[in-house]
Amino acid sequence: GRTRSLALESDPCDVASSLADGDVAVGMTRVDAWERAPSDETRGSAGPRYMAFVLSSDGRIAEVDLGPAAQIEEAIRVWRISFGARIDRGEIGRVEEGPESELAAGRALRALLFDPLVEAAEVREGGRLYVCLDDALHTVPIDALPLDPLVARRRGEEDIDDALRIGDRYDVRLELSFARIVRPDPAPGGPTSVLAVGGIDFRVDPRAPVADSSAIPGSTARLAGSRRSNDWGNRDSLYSPRGEVQLIADYARDQLDVVPVVLGESGVTEASLRAAVPGKRFVHIATHAWFMPRTVKSMLDAEPAASRRSLLGAERTVTGFMPLALCGLVLSGANAADSTAELSERLLSAQELSTFDLAGCELAVLAACGTNVGIARAGQGIQSLQTGLHQAGARATMTSLWDVDDAATKELMADFYERLWLEGESKTRALWSAKCALRRHGARVREWAAWVLVGGD
Repeated sequence: GRTRSLALESDPCDVASSLADGDVAVGMTRVDAWERAPSDETRGSAGPRYMAFVLSSDGRIAEVDLGPAAQIEEAIRVWRISFGARIDRGEIGRVEEGPESELAAGRALRALLFDPLVEAAEVREGGRLYVCLDDALHTVPIDALPLDPLVARRRGEEDIDDALRIGDRYDVRLELSFARIVRPDPAPGGPTSVLAVGGIDFRVDPRAPVADSSAIPGSTARLAGSRRSNDWGNRDSLYSPRGEVQLIADYARDQLDVVPVVLGESGVTEASLRAAVPGKRFVHIATHAWFMPRTVKSMLDAEPAASRRSLLGAERTVTGFMPLALCGLVLSGANAADSTAELSERLLSAQELSTFDLAGCELAVLAACGTNVGIARAGQGIQSLQTGLHQAGARATMTSLWDVDDAATKELMADFYERLWLEGESKTRALWSAKCALRRHGARVREWAAWVLVGGD
């Protein structure tokens, strides 16, 4: 019963029977108060730790103690900072750059998170490894962690040492719940349809007449988020989203023989998006993402008991915002907002996104920085834009774990859709192949590893 409640969320026998020969399902969870079994030499509370439950296709279950939560979370922080990735809401970490520091930090993290799994079960190379993550583990692209052998690669005129990655030897598939393995979401029916959103003009009031679109109104509103003010640049600032969306639209016409719906410039509002997404099998949105810093409290944030009481001694019932209200997407005219109320109408929160109708969506892609950034808590996964998409009904999602490189992202997206639509690769394989193509061109970890696919086949 404990194994089921912490990791599998479904009957282990049903999950095992649904796995192909050689497949493994791994459920990871952060346990804040864990008691060792009486047979263990050390008795009593071991403090917050990460645990893994490894289920093989033959029904064997292995319980793996990955170690103290503080040690693992520090290893995550060190690895991500080694290549300058965002480590928390509103924070950017930078240290010396170079493949040596990234490889060393990545190997140390892999030794904590992955090596114990290989030792506990027969995780075969090439086999499918279904993984459910928890808490801070959501910030780690498991497939990108380095293995030991080095491979010489070239970056322009420079020779660099890269490493084999977990994704080179294992087919890593992220899932929200292993219940999806037992009862896979049915493939959306009906004809293939595509919605491509990008080239958004953040400067112009979406209510303004087209004739006034050259004006750039001033802005007085402020958002306490990933930027110091509501200044998201112009419509071409995000790795030329107009060009990216046009490319995807052309691919849809040429490779899927469908006429895509394209939204952009000053026409991307909550109402236009809500009206456009129903029935679309593929939804691609290229814009900026925003998220609130830790100074803006979530309902999930811990609060001292003393601070929960008013001056009259009565316990307060409102302790913070709903987690999905603390992150979202930037829509048309955000820079032109003249008040906080007006700005809120031009920002789409993950909470609002979760109410969209994505029941017919096979894949939703958020091509923006940090779209998987959110509130992570033990036993509750992560509350992010990715969460909002799944709650809205999307079968699979692709989001990013940190700020992404403009040119590399455009190249990766183009390669991904070509492999998915033209060559017929699975979503998981198409994404990894696109990542590997960037690596062969000399891209470093920061430029290709941020993208994570959840729920793909």
